[in-house]
Amino acid sequence: MEVRGCIISPLNYLEEVRYTARILPDVQICDCTLREGEQAADTNFTVEDKIAIAKKLDEVGVHEIEVGFGNADQAAIRGIRASGVKAKLSALVLGWSPTWRRDAEQAVEAGVDIVNLVFGSSDIRLERVFKWTRRELLERSVEAVKVVRQLGRGVKYTPSDTTRADLNLLKELYAAVTEAGADSVVVADSFGVVGPPAMRYLVRQVRQATPIPIEIHTHQDVGLALANMLAGLEEGAQVAHVSVLGLADRAGNTSLDELVVTLLLFYGVDTGIHTEKLTELARVVATRASFPIPISKALVGQNAFAQKLDAHVAGFLAAPAAYEAINPDITGAQRRIALGNYSGPVAVRAKLRQRALELSDERVDSIVQQVRQFALREKRSLTDEEFWGIADGVIVARS
Repeated sequence: MEVRGCIISPLNYLEEVRYTARILPDVQICDCTLREGEQAADTNFTVEDKIAIAKKLDEVGVHEIEVGFGNADQAAIRGIRASGVKAKLSALVLGWSPTWRRDAEQAVEAGVDIVNLVFGSSDIRLERVFKWTRRELLERSVEAVKVVRQLGRGVKYTPSDTTRADLNLLKELYAAVTEAGADSVVVADSFGVVGPPAMRYLVRQVRQATPIPIEIHTHQDVGLALANMLAGLEEGAQVAHVSVLGLADRAGNTSLDELVVTLLLFYGVDTGIHTEKLTELARVVATRASFPIPISKALVGQNAFAQKLDAHVAGFLAAPAAYEAINPDITGAQRRIALGNYSGPVAVRAKLRQRALELSDERVDSIVQQVRQFALREKRSLTDEEFWGIADGVIVARS
């Protein structure tokens, strides 16, 4: 089945599949790059970095930008607000901090639209870190929601480490903060410790406890961030927390590009994100974060649309869709013919045609052999400069 110029498996669109994969048509995207991304071990953003990234996120069409923390990022919040960004701005306030009230006030003074109140909810956090009882957590959560509501801003409530918390406690928390005035609640798989079936079950339970929108926040610790995100959305969650390149604590979050493209192509849900700008966005974040884009990163990585095996190159040149998952135009990426040990005359001739060159079989074979020798020696594919150095050498030697 062709969707947006991509040949997608028709299995995605079988009626029985779509019935079990219901996702709301108005899924909202909350990007956490400026907060979670800076929590990544080797990433640090200046205020200027945050403003530049926020402007690009806004250009791409993100609905909400989580700027950082209420007690630490007022300058960034003010700068982003002054830059004309149209997306909603939010900031975290740690509910267990003794300064939480002032932190919330500072976030509001700086110009956020939404305060995200975060409380630990698992027993291991309550008992060993915060030294709170469950009753204290409930009372303090309700108090914080009421205080922020009085400040005149939107309130979301996050019982972090949700997936390791007692389910009955969670239901009580969600119901109580809803009554206190929260606008939305978050299900946070803070350490990637749940699987998709369990996430579906959990979101169903949360929906029974509160009528307000549910947001999903997932981590990649065992590689299930996107799968768990989709599971939560399939059960009716309305807001997805993502990060550009998945940049976040430890192994990262759900990647913005992977989620919005998956929703668009496999579920028919258009989030309003300008997907053709996603590769450019990834490069801006990678530069600002000094975090190189992994070469095999889906959708925006250097190798996402590369072909090397000569048989694949031949088929790809005849019909690109026969040898790629999606059209690279979807994310603003480009196709690439890589040259290495498995390259042959088809790939070499394709590269030569970029300069309108047609060489004899003998010369092409000579280039192929030198390309393979170079690739084996250097343990990598050739750059364009290296390929043309070999090709020019053959042309000159045989002329």
